[in-house]
Amino acid sequence: MPRGTNFLLIRHAEKPDDQNDTGLSVAGQARAMAYVVYFQNFKINSNLLKLDYLFATAHSARSNRPFLTIEPLARQLGLEIINHYENSAEDIEALANYLLTDQTFNDSNILICWHHQQLVRLALALGAQKHTLPADWPEEAFGLLIQICFDKAGNLAESGVIREKLMYTDCAP
Repeated sequence: MPRGTNFLLIRHAEKPDDQNDTGLSVAGQARAMAYVVYFQNFKINSNLLKLDYLFATAHSARSNRPFLTIEPLARQLGLEIINHYENSAEDIEALANYLLTDQTFNDSNILICWHHQQLVRLALALGAQKHTLPADWPEEAFGLLIQICFDKAGNLAESGVIREKLMYTDCAP
């Protein structure tokens, strides 16, 4: 297990009405920009969090929204978005295994932007406690963040859902 590591998981921002459009809607673009300020001021236990790594699902023919959601933040922070994991069960397990076993991620703060249908699965694979998560992530639910924290000994210290209160239209399950 990672030592002193914090995982923050968010769903991608709003999609356009055109189902063939792999980008973000105007509201989604606004959310992506709002995340720049939000994550530069995010605190855990009253301590300002400095993000070290950003992950998003790989671009597919249907969506590039996870990447686009955190791209403005990545530019602002000067971080690369690691996005070679697909939205499949196999890749979710591979990503979780990589993050949980590679000592590179000890004492790191990691933001992951994913598709909402698989977000709970990813959180569970990363060690979140099932009773602290929604059973499923509703299509209309934006403005939620899953936080998973490991202490310096590698024990799960905290897992749960935070209401971001980022946008006026945010709703929660």
